[in-house]
Amino acid sequence: MNQVTTVRTAANQKATDFFGVMEDLVSAVREEDRRGISDSLLKRIDTFMDNLMKRRTQAGAMILRYETSQRRLTDNNTNLTDLRSKVSEPDLAEALTRFNMAQAVYQASLSTIARIVQPTLVDFLK
Repeated sequence: MNQVTTVRTAANQKATDFFGVMEDLVSAVREEDRRGISDSLLKRIDTFMDNLMKRRTQAGAMILRYETSQRRLTDNNTNLTDLRSKVSEPDLAEALTRFNMAQAVYQASLSTIARIVQPTLVDFLK
């Protein structure tokens, strides 16, 4: 099993830490170190701002994926609930109506067949 351990020293953490950059900026302003401000601190501030924007972009993308997934799950839940109600709770009135119609068609078919077959049997028996 490979493990990677990152050790952050105070020096490299301070280089990217907002408060570390601000402390260095305050010190440079107090010492009136214009060259230090323009050479390194402005670059560090730019780096910090770039990192901040990257993190905000990543966070925004994660939030968007979360909201999309949440919306999709809500829609799936609604669809499954509808399907479950259609399967487990059939409409009793509709089922009885269909049954009665099928029974009436069956009775009419039997009656029609009996009328057609009856004269033929009578003729056969004569």
